[in-house]
Amino acid sequence: MKKITFDNNPPTSYTDANTTYWRTYWDSGIIQAGSSGAPLFDQNKRIVGVVTTGNVNQTCTNSATA
Repeated sequence: MKKITFDNNPPTSYTDANTTYWRTYWDSGIIQAGSSGAPLFDQNKRIVGVVTTGNVNQTCTNSATA
C-alpha cells in the first residue's frame, strides 16, 4: 500500500545544532514514524530530498502539527 502526502507550498529552512533542514507543512496527508528515507519530489517528479523526521503525534485530524 502506498501513502502519499502533498504540500502545495515551498519548504522553509531552519537550523538546529549547526545543521540546516527543510520544513514543510502538509496540505494533504501526513507522515508517521518509519517514514524516514522516503523521497521528497518536486513538481517535476524529481527527488529533491528525503524525510528524516516527523511529528510522532500526528494523526489525520491534526496534520497541521507537522
